Amino acid sequence: MLRNGAGYFATISPSKNFSQQWFETHDEALDLADQYWATHNIYVSLATFPNPHNTRESRHADRLCCFWVDIDHHDNSVYRSVDEIESAMSAFLKKTGLPDPNLKHFTGYGIHYFWALNAQLPVSDWQGLADSLQSLLLALKVAADPITADAARILRLPATQNFRNPKNPVETELVIVSETLIDINVFEKSLNAAAERLPAPLIRPAVSQVSSTILPTPENLSAVQAMLGSIDPDPEVNGGGNRSTWMKVVWAVAATGWGEQAYELARNWSESGELFDEKDFNGVWNSYDPNWGAGLKRGTGFGTLIHYAKTSGYAGPIPSTSLAQTPKKAQKGRLVTKAANEYEPMAIDWLVDESIPLGTMVVIAGEPGLGKSQIAIRFAAAVTTGKGLPNEQPYTTIGSVIILANEDDAERTIRPRLEAAGGDLSRIHIVEGVAREGEDVDLFQLDMDIAELRAKTTELGDVRLIVIDPPGAYLGAQVDSYKDTDVRRVLAPLAKLAQETGALVLLVVHLNKRTDGSPQQRITGSTAWTAAPRAAFMALAHAATKKRYLVPVKNNLGNDQKGFEYRLQEKLLHYPHTTIKTSYVEWAGPSIFSAAELLNPPRTSKSSVLDEAKFFLEDELGSGPKSVNDLKSSSKSAGISWASIQRAKRELPVASKKLADAWQWELIFGGKNV
Repeated sequence: MLRNGAGYFATISPSKNFSQQWFETHDEALDLADQYWATHNIYVSLATFPNPHNTRESRHADRLCCFWVDIDHHDNSVYRSVDEIESAMSAFLKKTGLPDPNLKHFTGYGIHYFWALNAQLPVSDWQGLADSLQSLLLALKVAADPITADAARILRLPATQNFRNPKNPVETELVIVSETLIDINVFEKSLNAAAERLPAPLIRPAVSQVSSTILPTPENLSAVQAMLGSIDPDPEVNGGGNRSTWMKVVWAVAATGWGEQAYELARNWSESGELFDEKDFNGVWNSYDPNWGAGLKRGTGFGTLIHYAKTSGYAGPIPSTSLAQTPKKAQKGRLVTKAANEYEPMAIDWLVDESIPLGTMVVIAGEPGLGKSQIAIRFAAAVTTGKGLPNEQPYTTIGSVIILANEDDAERTIRPRLEAAGGDLSRIHIVEGVAREGEDVDLFQLDMDIAELRAKTTELGDVRLIVIDPPGAYLGAQVDSYKDTDVRRVLAPLAKLAQETGALVLLVVHLNKRTDGSPQQRITGSTAWTAAPRAAFMALAHAATKKRYLVPVKNNLGNDQKGFEYRLQEKLLHYPHTTIKTSYVEWAGPSIFSAAELLNPPRTSKSSVLDEAKFFLEDELGSGPKSVNDLKSSSKSAGISWASIQRAKRELPVASKKLADAWQWELIFGGKNV
């Protein structure tokens, strides 16, 4: 038995987009595996996570019933074959005297060894033994992944496929060496005895271990020391600290690439605590791998230290990562290139097929009152539940949402709209601000706080959508929304965040007061608002029918003709002490109009009533046949006489059909009914 109880199920698509969700039972996890095994890498948490509202971190894990070792074999590994791994593991077991693992999982590019136990251990008891196991692996130079001691780790699910090479996926295989569960007391005694005989060696990484743009200047050294001083160094949860935080901070210091200087900073900080253990510290320091988790949002870099320092109340200077401070001599050779044939082609992941891409920045613009913010809310609800996208298209990579929306009240507007749209509120996180000085919360600013947004995205681990409504409210005092260079400067980090996380960054903006020009020229502010995003849409209303449409202005990755009609529907929400009337977006089918047609309709006058009637009929019949009675009612509401409608019918390819109790009209193009 490798695990038992509720936990996290995760997937990684062939294009490297990561998503995870909580499950309550093994049957739920297996149902999810059935959905994704043929198309995604599939992982499951080995620890129990009883609360779905917490993040997947060691401090939120509950119990484990196994230990494991992960050893890889591929071009970038020490080992090049399964036989080499088996030989190294056999020698390790012989030297340590540990029981043989009772399960082996051949992942296609390595082996996971498991010791399945006869008891479940609380994380606090499991962690010390896992650390000792990691230290032994280091002492005996077994090139295992440092995840051995990570209680929050997710590992590949057996009998699924490994998509490391998406064109040639490999099916994994679980081999049961023994069905007898290992006695935890026997395992612990063997581990402790081996640890006494084989203490972990002290390894101090060289300065060149990590490539860093953070220079060890006196100012930067002083800043790192001050940041460390603000964080509790005690590694044990029961001792008043947080082991998970302590480990990540040690790795973050290693990420500076300062070698001996970094080691001394991290060690001196750790020694200042009451629970310092030299063997434990060296084991954690030695386990740092700069490539660990690259692209999967689980790696630890220097930004982790900044995050925990600020969380602890630090408000001092931050070490500069700018190459502008690098001496001229050090700047030589900074240009890095790569041949085009070395890049692996990646498919585009879509929120809405061929229309709204994930992993990019997209903008929606529109006049006030047309529902552009509610469209963003509808997308947020769909991301968290898989339901509610145009054309009833299902969405399977369910994840979390971050919303920045300071023009709407969270209690009176945003939450009711999310509920009306059917969103999972536990997965939607509304930004209230940034704590800069102690407990004070300031307005989030795009030119200052992208690192905080990135940290929250990493913490949640499964963010699929970030809504900023409107971005102009978060620009900061030093940014001019009408200046291309200023706007591009704040949008570039957002685009990078979208690309690295696979999330959609959705910007909701206003239109300007112009009544002429192209659709792109109608979006307020700098042209960068439409140039920088990969796709741009407008929420517009038809002048005659008042119907609403979400239509593309540009789409660099998808179909630039694909738009959608939508309606705003009212809904009453009943709470224990009040009832709130709100609204939500309901999709009504594809759009038959472009942005240009909706922005600049033919001018109507007394002599052009016929044209208005033609537009009306094309709009009404564009989505399919309608009864004459319904058309009469709609034309009356639109203020168009039935006589004008009949004249328009004669000039359009509209056919009449007699039903049992009424007449029906429909558009015909090229001899085919629409």
